[in-house]
Amino acid sequence: MNTNTNGTPVTAKADKGKENEPIIPRKLEWELKEGENSYLELVTIKNISKDERFLIIRRYRYLLPFIFEVVRYKDSETCEETLVITCYKKEDEEIVFNGSVETTLMDLDSDIKGFLRYGIALSSLEFYTLTNAIKTRYFDIKLKTTDDISKYGTSTKEELLQNILTLLKEYIATNEIKSKDGLFYIPVLEFNALLEQLEIQKYQYNYIRRLLKDGDYIKTDNKRNTVLSRHRDKIYRCLAFKTEKEEFKELIRAEEKSADSVAKTAETTEEQVKE
Repeated sequence: MNTNTNGTPVTAKADKGKENEPIIPRKLEWELKEGENSYLELVTIKNISKDERFLIIRRYRYLLPFIFEVVRYKDSETCEETLVITCYKKEDEEIVFNGSVETTLMDLDSDIKGFLRYGIALSSLEFYTLTNAIKTRYFDIKLKTTDDISKYGTSTKEELLQNILTLLKEYIATNEIKSKDGLFYIPVLEFNALLEQLEIQKYQYNYIRRLLKDGDYIKTDNKRNTVLSRHRDKIYRCLAFKTEKEEFKELIRAEEKSADSVAKTAETTEEQVKE
């Protein structure tokens, strides 16, 4: 028996961290099921002791309504994969959207906690059971390519492209962006912000650029779909849209009309000065 310096027996101190640690994560089991996409659903509680029963059952009832849909997207050009995890909650006879997280297998453990912003108050260990289920069954999760047009909510690639170009034209007109050497230079970050307005996800951006390239809408640079250009006194990586395309001709006509108006105003002012 161990003793203190005064000869009294040493008593074990309780580990407060372990006392406060939730017991339920060790009991959770998520099952991968198949529908239109793969999804995880809480199906069993394992090895419940009599002392744990009330706590476990109460927590289980809280988690039971949640379903986590998991989709793997592979970029057909770079082969990089993105995971989109969407939470739904069963309420009465309805299944309601309850938040979504976009991540990669490498960042899954940290990004999964993004569900906290949607009020899905799982503990760290409960999130671990979820990520562990995803990793364990990863190769069984349905795989889609970013070329899958169904995620865009449009019937054709042409319609998707026209939606993007329409928003882009409004952006150019509103911000009075002028063409340069037959091109409209739009910084990548600003263009991505436009895509977000159309609810296009980050993992789909490369695919959108390929659509623009295939349609000969943008100038490319050494096989890249973006170019470097000076914009507002700084060098940015931009998408360079060709003004020769039919969709931009109206903007060019307006630009030319504005330039003519400015030139005429300058001539009038010069004549008045001479007089």
